[in-house]
Amino acid sequence: MRLKVKLGFLTIILLLWTICVVTLLNTISVREVFIDLEGNVIPETIAISEIQHTACEIRMWTLTYIIRGNVVRDGKTIKEWLQEQWAYLEKDVRKHFECDCHFGSEEKRVDEKVVDLSQELISISAEIIDLKDKGSENYELFEIVRKRFGSHIFYPLRRLLDEHTAAHLEKLSVAGINIHSRCNTNIRYIIIMGILSTLLALLMGLIVDRFFVKYLTLHRETEEEIRKLKVFNEDIIQNMLEGVFVEDINGNFTFVNPAAAALLGYSSEELVGQHWTLTVPSDQQPIVQSANELRRQGISSRYELQLLRKDGSRVPILVSATPRFEDGCFAGVLSVSTDISERKQVEKELKHYADELMQSNKEIKQFAYIVSHDLRTPLVNLKGFSGELRSSLEEIDSAIKEALPHMDEKKQQVVTTALRQDVPEALDFIESSVTRMDNFINAILKLSRFGHRQLTFETVEMDTLVQTVLKSLAHQIEEYKIKVTVSALPEIVADRISMEQIMGNLLDNAVLYLDPNRPGKIEVSAVCTNNETIFKISDNGHGIRKADMNKVFAPFRRAGQEDVIGEGMGLAYVKTLVHRHEGRIWCESEYGVGTTFTFTISNLLKKGGSLCPRHMK
Repeated sequence: MRLKVKLGFLTIILLLWTICVVTLLNTISVREVFIDLEGNVIPETIAISEIQHTACEIRMWTLTYIIRGNVVRDGKTIKEWLQEQWAYLEKDVRKHFECDCHFGSEEKRVDEKVVDLSQELISISAEIIDLKDKGSENYELFEIVRKRFGSHIFYPLRRLLDEHTAAHLEKLSVAGINIHSRCNTNIRYIIIMGILSTLLALLMGLIVDRFFVKYLTLHRETEEEIRKLKVFNEDIIQNMLEGVFVEDINGNFTFVNPAAAALLGYSSEELVGQHWTLTVPSDQQPIVQSANELRRQGISSRYELQLLRKDGSRVPILVSATPRFEDGCFAGVLSVSTDISERKQVEKELKHYADELMQSNKEIKQFAYIVSHDLRTPLVNLKGFSGELRSSLEEIDSAIKEALPHMDEKKQQVVTTALRQDVPEALDFIESSVTRMDNFINAILKLSRFGHRQLTFETVEMDTLVQTVLKSLAHQIEEYKIKVTVSALPEIVADRISMEQIMGNLLDNAVLYLDPNRPGKIEVSAVCTNNETIFKISDNGHGIRKADMNKVFAPFRRAGQEDVIGEGMGLAYVKTLVHRHEGRIWCESEYGVGTTFTFTISNLLKKGGSLCPRHMK
């Protein structure tokens, strides 16, 4: 029993001594840790803050370089600022990693991660600067910043540094509390704090481990997206139908896509390294030299050129050339070439047709003058001789009065009827027909002149012009009590005389063809679109039968009442003038209800310009 008690006491004493020893050892170790924290952790925390500040500086200067380029700030270019910050970051990270104050393998892994992220931050920043110098678009660079620079490098690095700093400060705080308040009073509290610290460290390890796995997954996904995007861009360039040439500063080809090589009959390998003069005939080289001077000034342009194929033949192309710059210096030319052989052939055919059309118009004009001259000559003769016949008839009539008493009554009646009724009536018919034919000839000449008169375009206030036309029709409008409604009309660029003739003819027709059995109404309105202005003149007149719609714009034809004065040429004149304003005209009508004439005037006519028949489309 005693032995058992002694053993029990001994056990208790051993346990007490063990507790004392453990407590003493824990106290000594905590004090050593505190000394280590004061000597190493605080400086290391400051070093981490410097790393974080340098990373922020790199991010700021990289974004500034994307937006503003390599400008000078405080005596240094942005690129020099960046290079200086890169060096600072590498120095701070190396110094931090070589420090012997790691508390465990987990922290060491975190420090290694800080080094990796810092190196990637420098690498991506340098890559963005390089892409910017090579002429990449800002939206592409911002996409890289968003996907790689920010989400996967900068923000993880900053968050890792914040967590690292927080962990050091937490250890410092816990160690200070353990040493100064409870180290010599409650060993169990030390053990509990140790356990809690261990659990906290494990928890932090789990969090860091989970975040690290997530980061690796996102990193792999980003790399895969970048690879797919690179393949996609290469496929676009390689499969483009247009030829793509890239030249260096000396004019040698550094890249030629398959379409460009096929256009010239070479392979891409044959052209790479060759000078551009190999593919440009000597008589076309001054064009390229002038264009390259613009490229060196940073100016892009488009121009037509003939290239020399491998077999010696020529191919016309349209070149879109853009300068390339590296580090702010001219580095070469990127040009896209489009084969325009088919377009040139079409232009040649169109020119041929235009020449034929111009010749036909000239012949028609000559024909109109010749016909009018040849027709007018016999008409003048007819009119002159009919006048002589009327004079002779008067002389015969005065002479026949002396012979009438010597004739019987029947002969007297025959002679009197012939001389005083039949012959004068025939002469009246001849003179009327001659006058009508003369009017037709004048109408043909007038229509021909409308088609050949030079138009002068100016700003025309359509409100004022329509009111002026309505004033000339005021008597008829007041007499027939016609209600005229004119909506707000826009200003247009047109030939003023032509617009007066168009509106005058259409409004005059609207008045002439109103139905007297109901109050007359005429409406004038307009609508503006991007390419043209649309005018409408509507009335509630007789309307036009469907069978007569094809006569509306035909010369010498009427599509309504035949008792209206005129030759039937008004709408033919209007159609010609509208076409010369690059417009259209059409008619919509319902018999017994009314008619609407709609015409358009192009908005592309230039003020101060003029249009001759040879310029008409």
